[in-house]
Amino acid sequence: MNAFCAYFEFLDVLSDIDDAYSSRIAITFIDETTTGIHGIANDELQITNAVYDLQGRRVSESVIRNSELKKGLYIKDGKKFVNK
Repeated sequence: MNAFCAYFEFLDVLSDIDDAYSSRIAITFIDETTTGIHGIANDELQITNAVYDLQGRRVSESVIRNSELKKGLYIKDGKKFVNK
């Protein structure tokens, strides 16, 4: 929302019950349009074929290329696999 698009309005209202005044606060929007989130774009590079250990640490690509991956449980493309 841009600056100066809304303002507070203090209204004095006469009560029908005891003829006393009470105050109301109204928020008035000048342009009367609603705002919101229309979409979210992820411009970051998506890494494929990355391998992670169970602590979430990325395994070095040189280790993967040289087939030096130690025995254990790993995550690749969101799926768990066991390296025996």
